[in-house]
Amino acid sequence: MRTFDNAGAGAHPGAGDSGRPQRRGVPPLVPVLLLAMVGLLAVLWLPLSVAVRLAALVLLWISPYWTVRDTSLATFVAVVLTAALDVFMYYVDPAGLTPQRIAAGAEILLPALAAGWLWRTKR
Repeated sequence: MRTFDNAGAGAHPGAGDSGRPQRRGVPPLVPVLLLAMVGLLAVLWLPLSVAVRLAALVLLWISPYWTVRDTSLATFVAVVLTAALDVFMYYVDPAGLTPQRIAAGAEILLPALAAGWLWRTKR
């Protein structure tokens, strides 16, 4: 019969609490970079952009580095505003190349701004 002794657990060197919270999982740079790349990928190749956007959002929402407010705001700017812009450009379809260029620039800029703001506000 096997017995378990919990008194010896943590008795090895380095097992003490260093005073800093242990953070596990994905480093904060990964969701920030994925979110920053989403806009450029949306202009280049949409299917890859959708996959990267979903991965960035999942990693962002499970990450302990941001509050719910920060995550919600970044999701709104990077996903909801860009989707609204895409729907507007699809249904309105303004004539000329200038509105298309402005929309493409906003498609790249909005997720990049959200990613930069997330990097600045990480805990």
